[in-house]
Amino acid sequence: AFNVSGIQTTEWANAPDGRIPIITHKITDETGAKQELARSKLNITGLPRINTGAFDYELVSTGKFETFDLQSSIGSGIASLAAAVGLTQTVIGGIVNRPTSPYVGSLASSPEEDPCGQGNWARLTGGYANAEGRYTDAVSGKSGTAPISLNYRGLQVGTDFACFGGKYNGWDMAFGGIAGLNSGSTSNNVFKVDSSGVSTTDLLSITTTSFGQKYGGAYVTASRGRFFSDLQYRYDDTEYTSTNTAMPGEDQVVDLTGSVYNTKGSTISGSLGYSFPIGEPADGLSFVSSTGFALSDLSTGKIGLGNDGDLKVADTKSRIGFLSGTVAKSAVRPDGESLLSYFGTFTLYDDFGNNQTAVYTPAGGVGRELTLSNAGKYSEFSTGFDFVRVLDPGKGSKARQFNANIRVDTRVGDDLDSMGIAAQFRLQF
Repeated sequence: AFNVSGIQTTEWANAPDGRIPIITHKITDETGAKQELARSKLNITGLPRINTGAFDYELVSTGKFETFDLQSSIGSGIASLAAAVGLTQTVIGGIVNRPTSPYVGSLASSPEEDPCGQGNWARLTGGYANAEGRYTDAVSGKSGTAPISLNYRGLQVGTDFACFGGKYNGWDMAFGGIAGLNSGSTSNNVFKVDSSGVSTTDLLSITTTSFGQKYGGAYVTASRGRFFSDLQYRYDDTEYTSTNTAMPGEDQVVDLTGSVYNTKGSTISGSLGYSFPIGEPADGLSFVSSTGFALSDLSTGKIGLGNDGDLKVADTKSRIGFLSGTVAKSAVRPDGESLLSYFGTFTLYDDFGNNQTAVYTPAGGVGRELTLSNAGKYSEFSTGFDFVRVLDPGKGSKARQFNANIRVDTRVGDDLDSMGIAAQFRLQF
């Protein structure tokens, strides 16, 4: 036994494994170790207070009380930021840019008309999403949650050359391009963690982020009889601006003020489906089944954290699959030149890509990895209507047909609830 008196000052750096041994007992018997600890006293002062720095620290025991280590974990503010950035990318990819077919429909025309022509369309979107991300410090194993609230709005336009009436060996096909803009904001509440590393309900700070996205791409659609399909490619560039604000009376959690960073990515998506009539044709009832995918590769720049270093979300491969069923009721309007349809759709989504990762590197230090969650499985119920009207191209316009659609989407999952609306129209020339 020995005694150490006086003030002992030791300077440590965060070890690669996040642990620094403080006391090691040579007694391997658990009872003996407990007896020895009962005769020992250890006071450690001078560590940063929990919830106030880039790292949190706690004393942990290993083995059967043989060793006590000082364990470091990435601070909750930085870990929450990483989870929020990763989840925001997932929400933008799966909800803001919901996997949706180009707005190309069939053309009601007579046999003597030219079956080909240009089509122009536009789509407006808006809504919100509340989601909860999870993070795990790959070194210490400490985990926590990062709830985000996101609001968005968007505009997409498209133009194509489409041929109907089975022009391509019995197939109707369209070839076109798209361009669009999305914008919105997110809010991420950062909660305190207790001395054991567990998240509490005490609000520490709020990280707010605004984002703007621009994208462009190309598509092809094909249909024959009751079968339809599409394939799209999209390249997008998203800019984020983030600021962390401490709650009154709390210390600043992370040095994040107006930090700007970008995500660039490409997406290939597609779907195919089949429409089944229900009952007699005069009833106007149908069931439409559809399945599809959206495969995205994303790359995010470093997020500058001032004196706290930087955060880098690793390149991500988002993989979303979906399966849907729609029941629709259609009826010709009394004018004989327009058709109105009502529909309800249920869709299952699965974000089956690998969990994202991020690396936090303190100023002058060694990088530490975080594992982040994605959106997982969620379901969507949609309802709305379609309107089609045959036009007279000789009356002030060359357009032959007008299509319009309004859809309301409600989504729910274990860590997600969301609602959105989309309105679109098309003119076929």
